[in-house]
Formats: sequence, C-alpha cells, structure tokens
Amino acid sequence: MRRMTYLMAVGTLALAACTPLTDTPTANYPATCTSDSSCNEGEVCHPIGLVCVKDCSTDAKVCGDDECVAMTSGGVTKSICKCSNASCPSGESCNVDLDDVCETDCTFDTDCVFSGQSRVCKNGLCVHPAPATCTATSCTDPAASKCNTTTGQCEACSVDADCANIGANQGCVNSTCVSNSLTCNANNKAPGNTAGKSNYGPDTCDYGDICDNGVCDAKIPSGNCAAGLKVSWNKGQHGPVITNIYNVQSFPSTGKTCKGPNGTYISDCCAGAGFRDCCEMSGGIRFDIDFYAPNGLPGSTDFNVQANNIQFWKGTAAASVGAGHVYGYPSSTSYYSITPIHAGICGDYSNSDLADWAVFLQDGEPAGGNAVCLVQP
Repeated sequence: MRRMTYLMAVGTLALAACTPLTDTPTANYPATCTSDSSCNEGEVCHPIGLVCVKDCSTDAKVCGDDECVAMTSGGVTKSICKCSNASCPSGESCNVDLDDVCETDCTFDTDCVFSGQSRVCKNGLCVHPAPATCTATSCTDPAASKCNTTTGQCEACSVDADCANIGANQGCVNSTCVSNSLTCNANNKAPGNTAGKSNYGPDTCDYGDICDNGVCDAKIPSGNCAAGLKVSWNKGQHGPVITNIYNVQSFPSTGKTCKGPNGTYISDCCAGAGFRDCCEMSGGIRFDIDFYAPNGLPGSTDFNVQANNIQFWKGTAAASVGAGHVYGYPSSTSYYSITPIHAGICGDYSNSDLADWAVFLQDGEPAGGNAVCLVQP
C-alpha cells in the first residue's frame, strides 16, 4: 500500500510510507499522472485512475498486505498493488471504483479538486463523474431541448422537432423553444383588422407588441420622460404604435429662410428635401419614425393634417403641439411604415432639451398611441 502526504517543506508533494511522517500530514490523496514516466521509480500510472501506484509486475511482495492484480485498459496490461478497506487506516477508504489506493474520505465535490481531473465525491470516494446519458425526452430545458447522442449532453434546438418533448405547440426560435402562439414573422407587419386578423398587432402579436427576433414581445420604445407626461395611452382605442424612433438630432438657428417642400432651400436649416414650413427658423429637432396602425394612419398631402397626426409633448406641459415639419408621410391610409416618416418641430433647442420631448401618433378617430421619448435610455 502507498500513501501520500503534503509536506510544508519546499511546497511539494512527497511520498510517504504507511507510517505518517513527523510533519503533520494533510489529506492523503495520490499523485496524478498521464504516463509511467510521470511517476517515481517502482511505480506505474494507473490505467484508469491516472494516479501513480506501486508496480508489482516483478515482485508481488512490494504490495505488503495488499493484493497484486493485473489490470488492462486500452490493450495495455499493468500489475499494480490493489488496496482493500481493511488495509486502509481510519478516515481513509480504498478507492476500488477508480484507482485502487487508500485515500482520505471525501464529503463534497470540492474535496476532490486534488486530482487535476474531473472528479466528484460519491459515497465518500473521489471518482470520475458518470457520463451524461440524455435521452430524447430527458432534455426539458427550453434552452437545451435536444439530446446529442454522441456527447450525451442536452443542447439548444435547431428545428421545431427538437422541441417536441418541451410541450405541445412548441417551435424553435433563436435556438430556444417557445410556444408557437408567441412566434411571429417579422416580415408580416400588417396589424389589426387587416387581412382578416383581429389581434391588432403585427402578424400574430397582440396590440402594443412587436415581433422581435421571431417572438412577440412588448419591447416598444417609451423612455424615461414618458412617466411625467400629461398624456396617457388608451390601448382600447388601438391607436398608432411607434415601434422605433431613430436619427434624432437637433440643429441650431440660422436666421435664414427655407422654401417650401418643392422649392429651393436657401440654407440648411431644414436639411432634407421636403421638410416644410420652417421659414425664418430658429432651429429645430428632427427624427425618423416607424409605426403600425390598426385603424390605419390617415393618408394626406395636406400639411395641416400631417402635422396634426404627429403630436409632440414636452415635460409636464398642459397640451401637445403638432409637428413643425413633416416629410415621407403616407399619401394614402397606411397600416404600417414601409419607409420612415421624417418629422420634427421648430425652435431653438440644444441637445440637452431633447430629453424633455416625446412624440406620439394619432389617427382620424382620433385615437392616440404610445408616447415615445426622443431620447431613449
């Protein structure tokens, strides 16, 4: 039998006989190895446990009271000294499941980190963990629903069929199983009562949701300023929903005059062909909007109608104001944006003022939609 101790001197592992050394020993664990050359003279690398054990191939007496046995692994046979529980001192057990040497009994998996191998504590012994053996029905995590029969591990789904054991009506979306009632096609933007639908949201989604990466989700923008606004969103009216607001910017006063939508611009104060009614401007704010509208956003070429359907609200103001310039507004009733609406308001605003402003759309009912802060968190 062979025992191990950790010595404080020079900080290295040292071999010891069965009789403890005068230094206070710590846990008795074997030295790990990858080949016989990793072990001391008179030892071989255990073919399964990968720890150094006594070699008894030429002399069984080196095992003392222990048994000299032949062990074969990978076509290689080695003769090693195999312990028994009777030959191990108190507090140690013969690890017959793995390396056939006396080792300090373990309580937790963390007691087995000595080996440098993947070991767990089982019945007081540090052994290799049992190989994973998943089955087609044992993988019940929506994020890991498919059994890889080669590795025995549960993995993420790749097709709807991989979600069969998660539950009925499940589909694979972005490598995760989700209910098909929540899945959607982002290319189908038509909401509400269009195409015979009555869910009032895009594709299969409910009103107020968007189709985000193939799943219906209420991730529409709002922002921190919306909480203090004196405007509320009555979802029962199914007003236009702003799904995205972007390219937000402010520009300073130029003191010059801009011509109308079809005229020649004298200055860049209304930069972007088609912005109108920005004459003698003192600056302004502009941005782009994407939307869907279950009742339809009334189409018009009349600027007053366009401006009235794009409303701005600043902070805790008592009322909203219509847009000061509009471009890209649909000329006929539109249920979703094919191209963005470019809109803005006139005034001398700095970038810091943007955080106070929100915008919302309204249809001809008139029904208002969600108020979206120009500055998103």
